[in-house]
Amino acid sequence: MIDLSIAGVYVTADTLPSEGREVVLKFRVPGNDRLLEVQAIVVYVNRDQKHPVHSLPPGAGLRFQNLSIEDSKLIVGTIRAYCMSNPVYRQYL
Repeated sequence: MIDLSIAGVYVTADTLPSEGREVVLKFRVPGNDRLLEVQAIVVYVNRDQKHPVHSLPPGAGLRFQNLSIEDSKLIVGTIRAYCMSNPVYRQYL
């Protein structure tokens, strides 16, 4: 997983799913042992890394579906903690 947000996540994978496919993500956020199991839909697929430094590696953008209130709070707390850990990212709060 790269780039977690409250709306979804970008994931890298050896085999990329097709757009529109429904998937189930299972993951833990840093600092918490609870396993999140979230339904998502593939909204875009990036098959080529256009630039080795300035672009994301091949992967897919997934939008969360029916995210529970508890999972939303956990993700928001994780993002907030990450942003607070570095002055460069505090501007996004």
